[in-house]
Amino acid sequence: MPQEYEDLKIACKSRRPRQAFISKPAQGCQGKGIFLFKSLKDIQSTKDSDLIVQTYIAKPYLLDGLKFDLRLYVLVTSVDPLRVFIYNDGLARFATEPYRRPNNTNLADICMHLTNYAINKKSEKFERSDWEHVGSKRTIKSVLKILEAQGHNVAHLWTRISDAIVKTVSTIQPQLCQIMRACFPGHKPTNLEITSGSCCFEILGFDVILDEKLKPWILEVNHSPSFTCDSDLDMQIKRGVILGALDLVGLHHSSKKRFEKTQKEKTQTRLKVKVNKDVTIASNRRENIENLEIFESVSEPTTQAWENPKVLK
Repeated sequence: MPQEYEDLKIACKSRRPRQAFISKPAQGCQGKGIFLFKSLKDIQSTKDSDLIVQTYIAKPYLLDGLKFDLRLYVLVTSVDPLRVFIYNDGLARFATEPYRRPNNTNLADICMHLTNYAINKKSEKFERSDWEHVGSKRTIKSVLKILEAQGHNVAHLWTRISDAIVKTVSTIQPQLCQIMRACFPGHKPTNLEITSGSCCFEILGFDVILDEKLKPWILEVNHSPSFTCDSDLDMQIKRGVILGALDLVGLHHSSKKRFEKTQKEKTQTRLKVKVNKDVTIASNRRENIENLEIFESVSEPTTQAWENPKVLK
């Protein structure tokens, strides 16, 4: 939005009667500015804003009668070739109000429809816990254990989630390659980069929701996921994500000394090149001065001859 407003109009006309949509600011975060709507009349005042509109998944999988989503951490170490790593745990974030399918009376109930931690932590019903299997924020592994106890094939589910993540990153891989080549023209990888496969890396935050049939849907991708830790559970997960990422890209305690040594060698090389260049310029300057003196001594009689035509007779 607003570029694809006409497409939204078509979608609204062809939708199921009870279908709801969810609108998010294109540059938003922490659940700010998100709202649900069923009619185009409800979006007229914001249709010219930079928005992302998605079909609302009205039948999510519920635990304890609550809607939840999964925050997974994805490490991209290379785009050419594409290398993607998915952390084997993450955070499950729960809404704080029992879920009901969206209708005209509950569309504005954000603590029912949204799972954003920044929103639900303000609710009186938010359940804080440092145990990974209870509370309004849990580990993904604890949720998978519950699903497994309910008879679901969690290995297959994890494969489907991983497949959705890889396909999502693959859609922008060509653009990422162009950006990399523009940022690092003629770049030759160092031994460290050959080992890790990258001269840079990024940790992405994927938000995934499961529908009632346990089909994973990518809600959004955060290029700068929060690593703020409000609990021991946060620290446990996010510390593991960061340490694992640094290990995969080959950054250790010795990396700083190795980097400083490399930078020092590059600086010395540049100084040598500069000195050689200055010497060459000085030498060329002396040659030009000598050539100029020779030219002036040779040119002087000729100049006098042209000033006095009589000499030519």
